[in-house]
Amino acid sequence: MIAFYRRLTRDCATVNQLNRVHIALENRITPLEWSALAAAINPASSVIEAVREGQARWLQTMGAMFAKAGKAEAEPYRARRLARHIKWFGAQLTPAARTLVVCFTGQAQRMMSPLPVFLQHFSAVTEDVVVINYPKGLGFRYGLQGVAEGFENFLDALGALLPLAGYERVVAIGVSGGALPAIAAAQRLGFDAAAGFGAGYAEDPRWIEALGFSLERLLRPTDDQAPPLPVTLVYGAEATVDKDAAARLAQVIPVNQAEVFIPGKPVGHNALYPLLMTRQLRPFLEDSLLAPRPPRLARSVAPHAYARTLTPLEGPRFVCVGFNKTGTTTLGRCFEALGIGPVAEPRSPHVNYLALSDDVLKRSDVAPVLDAARYFRAFQDRPWNVGDVYQKLDQLYPDSRFILTEREPESWWRSVEQWLGATHRGDRGRLARYLDHLKVDALDKNKFIDAYLAHSDRIKAYFAGRTNLLVMDLAAGDGWKKLCEFLEMPVPDQPFPHANRQEKGAS
Repeated sequence: MIAFYRRLTRDCATVNQLNRVHIALENRITPLEWSALAAAINPASSVIEAVREGQARWLQTMGAMFAKAGKAEAEPYRARRLARHIKWFGAQLTPAARTLVVCFTGQAQRMMSPLPVFLQHFSAVTEDVVVINYPKGLGFRYGLQGVAEGFENFLDALGALLPLAGYERVVAIGVSGGALPAIAAAQRLGFDAAAGFGAGYAEDPRWIEALGFSLERLLRPTDDQAPPLPVTLVYGAEATVDKDAAARLAQVIPVNQAEVFIPGKPVGHNALYPLLMTRQLRPFLEDSLLAPRPPRLARSVAPHAYARTLTPLEGPRFVCVGFNKTGTTTLGRCFEALGIGPVAEPRSPHVNYLALSDDVLKRSDVAPVLDAARYFRAFQDRPWNVGDVYQKLDQLYPDSRFILTEREPESWWRSVEQWLGATHRGDRGRLARYLDHLKVDALDKNKFIDAYLAHSDRIKAYFAGRTNLLVMDLAAGDGWKKLCEFLEMPVPDQPFPHANRQEKGAS
């Protein structure tokens, strides 16, 4: 790839010529290939000033986008061609216990971002990615050259071309002109979920001309008895056409609508790039597509601390201060069941927990966290259980209630080791956050347990002699009765939730 790049650029005399080379590469190289290029390119070696500046600018821009995935190393994806316009990206050929992400690009032949940047936000350990390039000119409406003529024939051929049966989960993502085709493919082929960024109108006359009927027919479920396909439509806050198209489609099929809003910056048709640049793309994908549960309805997506649809709240707060894997997600579900909300948690569409966690863990800056806290009633997981954040919340909001979830240390360690060492062993960013949080340097049993016990001891010492701390061991059987007595609320008429349970005990 390095020799190929040098051959392509050696005769470039202008920035435009260099840009064409870079755009072509951005649409086809893998994260590993980008990393190799970034390490090998030396702009200073060019004798042409325009080329030298263009290379330096490209390295800086691509490097900034690539770094937003928060990973120390490039995802080891390798490419395999399935058809002329279809490529599979994976680290291994056996799909067992993996997710297949089928992507439909827009007219720019990309997923609203360079391919290596987009792939870097997935995990080669758990997810394979197929990219289907938008046919220039006519789009997907008339099929795909080399695969099948006609849109419906193309969908059926795609079902035969992709190894769908071997995957544990199959989802679709489409952007711009590929958004509605992605949803139609997911519906026809029985995928588990679909998301469209900047989708157009299903009743577009061009679809009617190509199909002989409105695309709406192919977006509806073919089996009335089947559960509805979870569909999420994403649009920028200023993309009025995309908003209107989403509202119209919501009258045809059940959809979740997600508006991307950045304070002080307009977000238009490209709603994926702002999520990427604010480190919200992966959390969004996990919540709307990759999670085993269906996504929640009527959400908004905020790329930083809070969504503008929320308003500041007065009164006490309800804070789970236990470490992850002690039942914190379960406590979040309890808050929701008791009507205590909104809840700020890692998967909340209203809070960028990665950015806020970095503020505390890397910069010791709790101001953004406390600002975000104005908009929530309840809290669980990072950044709310980091450092002395709970003390700040206690001081800011009198009469607040705090719940320390605990778990037998050996059981907690087994759950954490499974979570970090097996389930997400390729997600170095996740491991790095754990290490920063616990202030340890390795995934080591003794170090983790010592940090876990020290955290609990600090919290108990801070609240000693007070009545606004409850200690719960969900694995030992603590449930609604103990929680509701502490909160002075009636026990709800529903089973006690146990979210993310992996083994004996809650997590």
